[in-house]
Amino acid sequence: MSELKELLATAEEYAARHRAAFETFELGKVEEVWQEENGCICIRYSCGDWYHYRINPEYGNLEWW
Repeated sequence: MSELKELLATAEEYAARHRAAFETFELGKVEEVWQEENGCICIRYSCGDWYHYRINPEYGNLEWW
């Protein structure tokens, strides 16, 4: 799998997990994905909001902010 396809697949997985954490998820579709130098994956949604995502190294859970 190419690096870009892998990044997009990971972003879709993270977005799905983010959506599942809420009763309603009104951010829309994934519009843009990039990875920062520190390894965080950033996702911009169709509403214009964007989040950083990472797997917490201590606990292994997905975090977003």
